[in-house]
This record gives sequence, C-alpha cells and structure tokens, in this order.
Amino acid sequence: MSRHALVKFLDMSQYNSKKSRWTHQCASCIRQCRISNSRVIHVLRDQTASSSFGGDSGLQSTPSWYVAYTQPKREQLAATNLVHQGFEIYLPLYRTLKKSPDGPLLRSEPMFPRYIFFKPGVGKSLSTAKSTRGVSTVLSFGGQPATVKTDTLELIKQFETQRNSESLSQLSPFQPGELVRLTGKNLTGLEGLVTSVSSKRVNVLIHLLGGAHNMSVGHHQLDMV
Repeated sequence: MSRHALVKFLDMSQYNSKKSRWTHQCASCIRQCRISNSRVIHVLRDQTASSSFGGDSGLQSTPSWYVAYTQPKREQLAATNLVHQGFEIYLPLYRTLKKSPDGPLLRSEPMFPRYIFFKPGVGKSLSTAKSTRGVSTVLSFGGQPATVKTDTLELIKQFETQRNSESLSQLSPFQPGELVRLTGKNLTGLEGLVTSVSSKRVNVLIHLLGGAHNMSVGHHQLDMV
C-alpha cells in the first residue's frame, strides 16, 4: 500500500462506525512522521475497550494489544525486556534522514515516541509488563488498560514496510516543487524551489541578480521554508 493510498484509507475510516478514532488519527501521524505523546493519549482514551481484563487477578483470557509507556529514550530496552518476559511486542519505527556535513544519514526512530504495543499470552498478567525494566507504566484510563485493534496495527505495519523500502531521495523532505531556504556559506537567506533530488545533492532554482540559476547543494545546506 502506498503512502497516499494509506492516508486516503485512514481519512475515510472516520465515516465507518466499525473503525476507531485511533485509526483516523494514524493518518495525521503519517503526514507528520511522528505523533505527539498528548495526541496518542487522547486517541487511545477514545478507543479503550469497555470490557474488564480479568478482574482482580489481572489475567487476560483473550489476548489483546496493549500499550506500554516507556522511560525516555528507552523504547528498545523496554521492547527487549518485554520479549524476555514472554510478551509479543510491536515497536513501529520510522525511517528518516538526518542532516550532517557528510551528507544525509539514515536513521530509524520510534514512530510513536515512548510507546510500545504489546500482547500478553493467555493467562499472562499485565502487572508483569508494568514492572519490566524500561517501562514506566501500562497505559490505562479509568482503571481500564488502553487497547488497540489488530487491524489498526496492520495498517501501521504496511506503512512502515513501505517507508522502509523507499530510497534516500524518496525519504528526503526536499522534494521537487518545495520551497527551501539555503543555509550554506555565502548563501544564507536565499530561497528557491527544488527541481530535483538525489541521495547526496539537491538542485534548487533560485532568482539572483535578475536571473534564474539552478544550484546543486547538499541536503545539510537546506531548510524547509
């Protein structure tokens, strides 16, 4: 599924009573690359199931996907330890480019910072996840643990797979037609339109001294306007 098709599908899901508001909000996450913690909490509160998760025992008879809120920058640590505790986990990663003097660097960052989706086995206590190293708490509202539907996670996985298959030029925020500002030496403040992009260079059309000039600059020499 392409990025455009996924966004369109998620946008339309708000009109389907069988889809949660969480699914609709994923479209905004994809457009913005990463979603803020406050919005994650807001959406999950709306989706939290109304059923109990096993009474006082804290045991789940029918496994569902839950949400662990991790310590800052400890998503990978929490994920590893949850697996060691016998939980199935899903940590969505967002492949992105970081600027550097040597050119763009590929990095994978959590799509939802400080959040991990996990599923306990039958009879597994959620309290075990709460005490797992790297986990701050298991997200809950009104005494109910927040749950996420499997079809929602499948859509996120499809987008993650598609994103990870894209080339450096496709991942670059500097796409043809975008207005950018140059930051390189002697060029600071100039603005222009991107005409083409490669893994290392971006061609920008600028107007200077009464004429149009096409310049080739590194990714690290540009900012979005």
